[in-house]
Amino acid sequence: SLNNSLADIRRSTGITQLETGTDDNFRHTITQKLGNLEVEKITLEADIEEIRTSVGTSEERNINDDYIQRTTENDAVVINLMQRITTYEAELARKMTNLGENHREVQQIREVLRQTIAEKDARVNAKAMQIRGSDITMSRDRFSVLTNRLAKLEELRAQTENEQRELDNARAEYDRYVADREETKTKLFATQEQISKYNLLKQDVETAKVKSVGLAPPPLRMSSPIIFVYGPAGTFLGLMIGLGLAFLIEFLNDLLRTPKDVMKYVSTPLLGMVLHKNVDSNTRKADMWKIVRQQPFSIMSECYRQFRTNLKLTADANAQRVILVTSGNAGEGRTTTVANVAAAFAAEGKKILLIDANFRRPCLNKIFASNGDAKAPQKNDEGLSGYLIGKRTIQEIIRTTSMADTDVIDSGLLPRNPAEMLSGQQMRDLLAYAKAHYDNVIIDGPPMLVSDAKALASQVDGTVVVFNTAITRRGTAQRIIRELKEVNTNILGAILIGVRVLKGGYYHEMLESYDDYQDSNANHLAAAAEQPSTN
Repeated sequence: SLNNSLADIRRSTGITQLETGTDDNFRHTITQKLGNLEVEKITLEADIEEIRTSVGTSEERNINDDYIQRTTENDAVVINLMQRITTYEAELARKMTNLGENHREVQQIREVLRQTIAEKDARVNAKAMQIRGSDITMSRDRFSVLTNRLAKLEELRAQTENEQRELDNARAEYDRYVADREETKTKLFATQEQISKYNLLKQDVETAKVKSVGLAPPPLRMSSPIIFVYGPAGTFLGLMIGLGLAFLIEFLNDLLRTPKDVMKYVSTPLLGMVLHKNVDSNTRKADMWKIVRQQPFSIMSECYRQFRTNLKLTADANAQRVILVTSGNAGEGRTTTVANVAAAFAAEGKKILLIDANFRRPCLNKIFASNGDAKAPQKNDEGLSGYLIGKRTIQEIIRTTSMADTDVIDSGLLPRNPAEMLSGQQMRDLLAYAKAHYDNVIIDGPPMLVSDAKALASQVDGTVVVFNTAITRRGTAQRIIRELKEVNTNILGAILIGVRVLKGGYYHEMLESYDDYQDSNANHLAAAAEQPSTN
C-alpha cells in the first residue's frame, strides 16, 4: 500500500521528517554547510595563489635584492671579510706609497686582497642562495599543505552535495507518494458514495434497473488491417532489419579475412595469399601438405610459388637463408606452408633443410617419408631434442626424404625446458652448420602462444607469420607482430591462408583467367605430344 511505501522511504533514507513544512531544518543545515565550505574554498584558493606568487617572487630574487642585501650584510662571516678587505686596502695604499706599485710585497697584498674579495662575494652568493632556497622551501611546504587541505575540502563538498541530492530525491519521491495517497483517498470516497447511491437504487423496487438506449450502428468500413499500408511498411521494415543485422555481423567480425584486412590492421608486408581449398575443384580432395607436388598446375600451387618469389625479393638471398615460420595459434597452417614452400624451393634445384621445432605437435615426420617409407621412424633420443640434450650429433639427426634435395630434422620428444634449449649454444651451432651446407633452412616453429617461438625468432635470419582467415583475429595478429619486434627479429612478412573468392570480385576474375591460361597451356602440351618426333 501507499502507507507502506512511505514507511519504506523513511526507513531506507534514515530521515523521519519528510513531510512538507518539516524539511526546512534539514535543507537549511546542508545549505549552510555548503556555504561554509564554499567560503573556506575561496579562502584557501586565495592563500594558494598568494603562496604561488610568493614562490615566484622568491625565485626571481637576486643578490641585489634589498631583503637579501640586508640579510647578508648582517652575516658575521661577511662582516669579518669586509673588515679584512678594509685592512688590506689600507695596507696596500701604504705599501704602494712607500715601496711603489711593482714591489713584491705590494703584489702579495694585492693578491691577498683579491682572494678576500672573491671569498666575500662567494659567501654573499651562498648566503643569498640559502635565503632564497629557504623561502622557496617554506612556501612550497605551505603550498602543499594548503593544496591537500583544498583537496579534502573538495571531497567533503562533493559528499555534502550528494547528501543534498539524495535528500531532494527522497523528498520528491515522498511527496509523490503522498499525492498518490490523497488522490486514492478522493477516488475511494467517490466510489463509496457511488456505491451508496446504487444500494439505494437497488432497494427501491419501483425504479427500473435496466434502460435501453437503441441499437449499435453498423460499421462503415474495416478499420484494420490496412493491406496497402501494412504490406509495403512490413517489407521495408524487414529489409532494413536484415541489412542492419548484416552490417552488425560484419562490424563485429574481427577476423583477418582478406589481404586488405592484413594491410589495414597489421604493420607487416603481405608476401602472399593462398586461396581456400574449395575454390579449385582440382584440390578439394588433395592432400594440403603436398599440394605443390600433387597438383603443380593448380591455383593453390601457384599461390605458394608467388609467395616463394616475393619472399626471395624481400632481401638478399644470404640474408634469408634461415627462415622461421610461426603463427598466433595452433592449426593456422604453419606446417602446410612449410611443406609447400619447401617443395617450391626444391623445384628450383635448391638444397633444402626442414627443421621441426614444434615439440608439442610435430608433423614433418608424417609428411616427409624417409626413403619411401610411409612414416619416418623416430626413436626416443632421435630428432632435434636428442641433439639438444647431447645424445645425438648433427649428422645423426638429419635424414633424407623421398622429395629430391630435401632433408628433414624431426622434433623428437618434448624436453622439460624447450625454450632454454632452443636458445642455447647447440641450437646456434646447428643453424650455423645448416647454413653452411644448405641453400635454404626452413623451421616449422611453434605458435607464439609459447615462449619457444621467441627463442627461435631471435636466432634466425627472418621470420614469416602465417595468418588464417578462419582463425586469426586482428588483435592476435597485432600481438604477434609486437612480440616479434620485442625480440628484434627480422619480420620478412606474412602469408594469408584460406582466402575465399567472392563472385564478381578481383580474385574470382583472377581465378577464371588462371584456369583459362592453364587449359590453353594443357592443350598446347597435348598438341605438342601428338606431333611425330623428327630425327
